[in-house]
Amino acid sequence: MPPSPIIHRIGVNVPTCKEATFRLQQPRLFLLPPLGWKPTPSAIRVPRAIRFKMSISTCLPVYLFTCLPVHLSTCLPVYLSTCSPVYLFTCLPVYLFTCLPVHLSTRLPVYLVTCPARPPLSISRFSGTIPPMSKHIWRLLITPPAHGAWNMAVDEACLEAAGRGASLPTLRLYAWQPPCLSLGYAQPYTDVDLPRLQARGWEVVRRPTGGRAILHTDELTYSVTAPHNEPIITGTLLESYNRLAAALMRAVQDLGLRVEMKEAVPGPNANAAGPVCFEVPSAYEITVDGKKLIGSAQARRREGVLQHGSLPLTGDLARITQALSFPDEAARQRAAERLLARATTVESALGRQIDWETAAQAFIRAFETVLGLNLKPEALSPFELERAEALLREKYAHPSWTERV
Repeated sequence: MPPSPIIHRIGVNVPTCKEATFRLQQPRLFLLPPLGWKPTPSAIRVPRAIRFKMSISTCLPVYLFTCLPVHLSTCLPVYLSTCSPVYLFTCLPVYLFTCLPVHLSTRLPVYLVTCPARPPLSISRFSGTIPPMSKHIWRLLITPPAHGAWNMAVDEACLEAAGRGASLPTLRLYAWQPPCLSLGYAQPYTDVDLPRLQARGWEVVRRPTGGRAILHTDELTYSVTAPHNEPIITGTLLESYNRLAAALMRAVQDLGLRVEMKEAVPGPNANAAGPVCFEVPSAYEITVDGKKLIGSAQARRREGVLQHGSLPLTGDLARITQALSFPDEAARQRAAERLLARATTVESALGRQIDWETAAQAFIRAFETVLGLNLKPEALSPFELERAEALLREKYAHPSWTERV
């Protein structure tokens, strides 16, 4: 069993009971102070004895109320979970009389000696949960409703900027005007009933992410763009998807919805499903009464990771079937019924309407709380604007991309 991210951060590798020896990693001293802290020249020049005395009043409370509780609440359960019941009465004594004393006798002195001088942590802040050592600064980007091709161009421009280090990792919240049908990266363009689409004044665009078709209207759309070394999106696709799903789940809970996260992955018959995203099962999907509420897709590129998704606020989800191709009207009707049985909107689940601004604030609070982010409102940079305009002309508004499959 690989160690959890918290255990890995502390620098402890938890062994199983079948192992004869305990493997202690070398102390990861640069990970013990708050994330993002860098020693200044003045801090480095402080004599070691003086710095140790200063750390008694500053770092000791930090250790006692953060590092040690994290160690006890994570390492011990994981360590015991690797044991079978037969070893229960051996693992616990071994842990209490070996691992824990080693941790206290080695990590605490090292932490106090290497800790920089800084104001002490207020003990009154500790209220039963572990406060974050620091918060990651991300950009909050709220853009006005726009055409589908422009929205996709901006998402990719933000991804490129994040990969170049020209912008912070970004949470973007946006909407679509006019309504737009978006196709997955590899979805056939023949799925679109173009005459019906144009008769309704809707647009069509191809996303850089996979999945099936979504009709973007009466919804809140989010996107996350970050380089590969951003801790929140590191690991496998499902690991990063799960972290972001936790924030999404908290956001809709704050709106008053009783939701749950289903960890099922698509089954062998998923490819036989229709062209609509919300009727296709996905991993870590967020549901209300068994109906899918949020549809998300992720793409991993050389520059980093892009994940975007849709939260339908109101309206008739079955409208999308009017813009897709079916063998006959009976098949179209069956697809509409199937979609309404498998997906829902916020209004349908809650019994009242939630406006876009209210939903957006719920997303902001959830991402900050669950992921430990400090969201800093900013606008698109000149590079991103210029790059988005180029992507609009050359890719997302061009038939060579939209009709490529």
